[in-house]
Amino acid sequence: MEGCSKATNKKANMKTSLSLFVVLSGMILPSELLACRVELNGEDRTEEFFVSDEATGEKYVDCVGKSRCREAVITDCPVVKCGMGEACNKARIVNFTGEILCEGAHSCHRTEIIAAPSSSSDDDEDRPPKNISCEGAGACDYAQISGDTLGRVTCSGTNACRKARIAGPKVVRCHNGSENSKACEGLATFETECLYCGELGCGDHVNQCRYKLLGGNAKPIEYQAYKTCEAEALHGNCPAELEEEFRFELSGREQIDVAEIEEGTRRYLRR
Repeated sequence: MEGCSKATNKKANMKTSLSLFVVLSGMILPSELLACRVELNGEDRTEEFFVSDEATGEKYVDCVGKSRCREAVITDCPVVKCGMGEACNKARIVNFTGEILCEGAHSCHRTEIIAAPSSSSDDDEDRPPKNISCEGAGACDYAQISGDTLGRVTCSGTNACRKARIAGPKVVRCHNGSENSKACEGLATFETECLYCGELGCGDHVNQCRYKLLGGNAKPIEYQAYKTCEAEALHGNCPAELEEEFRFELSGREQIDVAEIEEGTRRYLRR
């Protein structure tokens, strides 16, 4: 009888400890960390892909590697890092709460990315903005990106956001393309408060790059006609710091052009 009593007490203590662990985990970890899920080929692979940065302790979904998260379904996660060729090709990243990094050729090609909406329990002013970075050739080619809580979407590189549809962010920034393949072209379509067309950033025909403006005095989106992205220009209600970035980018380009002309003149005179 005594042995049975000890076994029963031991089980009860284990249940109490487990319950306490669950409660403490909920208190220590933000809800998005507990909810994060990565599904690949119909299997739950969260434990494998949701890791911690050794240096900072930051939790993120590790999709760094060629086709590593191809066609994955990633939901309710804070940060997703898609690096190298087609790392997150055709993936669905839904309700992300922090940042998406698409770095490398076609890293987020044909990827659907949806930012988590705000809720009544959120103090959005105290929470970091939900940003997306598309860095590299065709990084977000054909991507579908949306969410009214998006901060900045950056498209940097040749065809970085070619044929992409991006709706909801405060800022879309297109730059660092090439003469023949701008960062945002091929009917790239934006609905944003501010469109930044930097150096080699935007195609200059409506069938290459088009936009509608959100917020401010803009008409409701359904009553607006698409406008053509003007090359090397700011469109919409852009923050002051972005205007400064824009001036610095173009002035830096002009300084390089002058330096190249001067060097060419010196070579000619030395002949």
